[in-house]
Amino acid sequence: MRNLITMMFVGVLIIAATSFSNAQIQKKEVRSWEKVGNYWGMLELHVADDGLYRFTYQDIKFQTKKVYKTFYMYDEDDALAYLYNEIMKGFETMPEKPLVFEMPDDKITIHFEKSLGVPNAWVYHKDLSSGIEGKLPNLTVNRVVKWFGQD
Repeated sequence: MRNLITMMFVGVLIIAATSFSNAQIQKKEVRSWEKVGNYWGMLELHVADDGLYRFTYQDIKFQTKKVYKTFYMYDEDDALAYLYNEIMKGFETMPEKPLVFEMPDDKITIHFEKSLGVPNAWVYHKDLSSGIEGKLPNLTVNRVVKWFGQD
């Protein structure tokens, strides 16, 4: 009888130990972010220690409250410089068709137009996994330079 109780107790301990090791909560490493560029808190660019870039913008579709959205990209094959250069080239050439950039989880569409003779870019962001769309504040050359930390 004693052996049976001892075996049951050991079995309960083994089940308890394995259930704790397969818990639903797991500890994850937290990235540390460094600010690269900023334009008045409406547009920010951060880089993580693993090379992931986080673009944060104030979604101007919301008139009564401040809503911030983000999209991410790794700087593989100088993707960050490519994106920056293509936007700056768009200000010079003012293409009629929008520029479209697809990332693994996001799609960025940029329309260029002149307003009072000044080139502007309207940027639309779509999260491909959720379908949620956002609209960035209109961009000028100066805003893009500050956003990408090129000043």
